[in-house]
Amino acid sequence: MAWLARALFLGSLIFIAIYRVESIAQVSGQRLSSRLVTDFQHALDHDPEWLAAIASRDASVEAYPQAKAALLPQIGFNAQRSQNSTDSSTQTQVGPLTRNFDNYPASSTVLQVRQALIRPKLWASLTQSKAQVRFAEQSFVAAKQDLALRLFSIHAELYAGKQAIDALSKQLAIQEKLSESALRQFLAGDSGRVDFELSRAQEHQLRAQLRQAHLEQENLLLSRRELTGISDSFEALTFDVDTAFKLLGSLGSSTEHWIDLAMRESPNVLAQIAAVDASREEIRKAGFDHYPTADLYASRSASKSAMDNTIGTAFRTAQIGMQLSIPVYAGGAVESSIRKAQASLRLAEQQLEATRAKIRLQIERDFRILEVSREELSAQREVQKALVLTLNAAIKGLRAGSSVVSEQLKIGSQLEDVQRRIARSNANALIAWARLLSVANRLRHDELQEVERLALQRQPSG
Repeated sequence: MAWLARALFLGSLIFIAIYRVESIAQVSGQRLSSRLVTDFQHALDHDPEWLAAIASRDASVEAYPQAKAALLPQIGFNAQRSQNSTDSSTQTQVGPLTRNFDNYPASSTVLQVRQALIRPKLWASLTQSKAQVRFAEQSFVAAKQDLALRLFSIHAELYAGKQAIDALSKQLAIQEKLSESALRQFLAGDSGRVDFELSRAQEHQLRAQLRQAHLEQENLLLSRRELTGISDSFEALTFDVDTAFKLLGSLGSSTEHWIDLAMRESPNVLAQIAAVDASREEIRKAGFDHYPTADLYASRSASKSAMDNTIGTAFRTAQIGMQLSIPVYAGGAVESSIRKAQASLRLAEQQLEATRAKIRLQIERDFRILEVSREELSAQREVQKALVLTLNAAIKGLRAGSSVVSEQLKIGSQLEDVQRRIARSNANALIAWARLLSVANRLRHDELQEVERLALQRQPSG
């Protein structure tokens, strides 16, 4: 009866493995992981795309002080000192008079102050710069949401990948035992070669799937390392089997709600609205080239010269006045600039509509993915319950002599496959949920911490 004891022990191990996650979820006082928030902090200090977004934002916000400076007084000072040589020829009554002045000094200084009075183009530039700063700030916010989404997706995929590796490893171990059993039956003449070859083919298929899962996991770890700069050992987060049903919370459960929220708060939409405003101001700027301009100016200058016949000559001049400039004809350049600005406005408006359409499509898609993931999760949970009942029946049947060990092994393999599908459904739901949050500018520290509250700290077995 040793084989019966081994079979019962194997069946018990399979049964325990299926409920390992549920058992972990019920452990009281477990320590929550903080690796997601920690990774996000490291990514904020390391990711090149994010650092480039910071630099782009910092450069773009300077448009406003530059535009404002053009409307403030402009003060300039110029000083000149030179050594000169002059040859002069003058026609007199007695004939030409030629004189040479060699190596004499001359100097001049000018201090000028200018204040714009009527400069409509500069005022339009100031208004445009505010829109450009809004565009830069919202693009910066969008880049931060994108960083959080990329990191979150990596963690969700690492979770699904780890579950897949665990399940495939156990399925492969089970299939190897089934192949050994099929080989013994074939050699004993109790089954045909086809059964053995099919069993070996399934074994090869599982081994290939396991290698692929390991490769994908290594690529994900590499992506995490490139994103955060962290190269130490890493253990994927583990989530409750019902995680997909614990998402969204109070943020709404309809696509209309999410679309309305995204249209109001999506950084990509707000950035594109700012781009449209900037394009409108560009049209006004181009049109103002037809308008007159006026500046108030004041200057003070002094000059000295030490030629032989003007020794000690000095001039001091003070000026104050207004300068008026009226454009008359520019060869059609202004009209061309206006047409170009109008075309840029049409482009920005269509890009805004395209952004809105893309967001609506993305929300519809992600919401459906979330719903489908929940449906798949419910179906897999029902399959899991049915397989557990079947496994219990097989164990009882083995005791009664009405079933064989291979039936338990096959059921165990199916249970591991169900566990892998459950993890995949939860990962799909997590990623879709994160995309919904990101498009509405809601994927922040609080939400990452909320996900970590759903994550389970892996406990040592036994």
